[in-house]
Amino acid sequence: MVFLTLENVVDIFQLALLCDAPRLSHICHRMILKNFQEISMTEGWKVMKKCHPALEKALMVSLANEENMQRERTRRSKERKIYLQLYEAMEALVHICRDGCQTIGPHDKAFQNNRAPTIIQLAKDFEMIIRHFA
Repeated sequence: MVFLTLENVVDIFQLALLCDAPRLSHICHRMILKNFQEISMTEGWKVMKKCHPALEKALMVSLANEENMQRERTRRSKERKIYLQLYEAMEALVHICRDGCQTIGPHDKAFQNNRAPTIIQLAKDFEMIIRHFA
């Protein structure tokens, strides 16, 4: 039996705030934020807007903050991916410049014909690009 539904979550949220039940109010608050589109169409939301406009405003501010935090998390995740790609590219360049690959490498080292192929795919790509422009 489910006691907390989209239809009654706003009413239970108001009761939880009045009865000082922090866990229940937190659960209701998260549910309202997750399903805001559906909950904003319910009768409980419409009544709450009329009777408790300050609570509606607090929920709207909370929703805006949640959206901003989600955008920030997405931005940080993209930045981490870019930094990881940059790190891998730098590692491949260090490998090429320090150790050399099959056909390119530092000018002071002799190439070895029996050298095993490079395992780093990015180093292979750099090797192809450098040989193309050389």
